[in-house]
Amino acid sequence: MIKRLAAISAILMLVSGAAFAGGFRTGLEWGSSTLLVHGYHYNYFTAERYRINEEGSRFVPHFNAYVNAYAGANVSDNLSAAACIGFSGLEEGKRIFPVFLRTSWHPKGVDNDGLYFTIDIGSCMERPGTTLLGAVGTAYRIAALSWLDIDFLLNFRFLSTSPDIFDPDTGEKIKAEDIRVSSASYYSINFGIAVNF
Repeated sequence: MIKRLAAISAILMLVSGAAFAGGFRTGLEWGSSTLLVHGYHYNYFTAERYRINEEGSRFVPHFNAYVNAYAGANVSDNLSAAACIGFSGLEEGKRIFPVFLRTSWHPKGVDNDGLYFTIDIGSCMERPGTTLLGAVGTAYRIAALSWLDIDFLLNFRFLSTSPDIFDPDTGEKIKAEDIRVSSASYYSINFGIAVNF
């Protein structure tokens, strides 16, 4: 929890610092998130002291929705940064609340129409253990008004986490000291629309 709060604080400080270098911006983004592949590796002891090792990946197309709100600043004529918080479906019955920093490079300028590129890195507030969230993508900006931009975004998202493990026989949560490996990764493609003020 302390590491997660430190990461969130660092993101907010970066964006706050950037606000002194350029115009402060806020925005809202929404769209679809399609989970494609789920990889996993679980190695643990059950209550009966049997060791279980499960490892593999599976193609699991699952359609979700997502929404992000953010605040940021133009760091330079071609670079912007924003602190983002959101809500997204992940797979059947699972939701995430991502918190991340998005850095965007605009070859034609932050305030102009055109293609630009994004990198996201952050975490998820409610996931136990260490969670890493990252995304790379591209977008097209329409500078509709001097104070309003409309963006169409496409990105590839990666999420790595250490989920809880439950005993297959009793359904009880496996104790941390009985877990050797708990690793799950999710790969998805997101398509969204954003409005920036």
